[in-house]
Amino acid sequence: TTLAQHAFRVGAGHPSSQRHLPPRTRDPVGEAAVIPKRKQSQEYEPTKQCPEANGFYPDSEQCDKYYACLDGVHTERLCADGMVFNDYTPIEEKCDLPYNIDCTKRSKL
Repeated sequence: TTLAQHAFRVGAGHPSSQRHLPPRTRDPVGEAAVIPKRKQSQEYEPTKQCPEANGFYPDSEQCDKYYACLDGVHTERLCADGMVFNDYTPIEEKCDLPYNIDCTKRSKL
């Protein structure tokens, strides 16, 4: 006989891998759970650190400093020593070598 032909037993003394549980009929968290709504882009008021609610944005003075913005809340971050923030796109968090990035407007390190 093959494994597929064996009847699996349920109950004490049988490994849980052989127990077949009924499918869940509702969300395990339940209806009482409240999930906070994310800020809509039309509600967001830009700040110096976060011109958009979400993304990665360079510091205006320091080339190796940048801000990670999530729902309009910024977290200050620094690139590793010898690296500078690559500000080509706000959707990518990337530090790069200084000779690859123009830091003339953000000359502090």
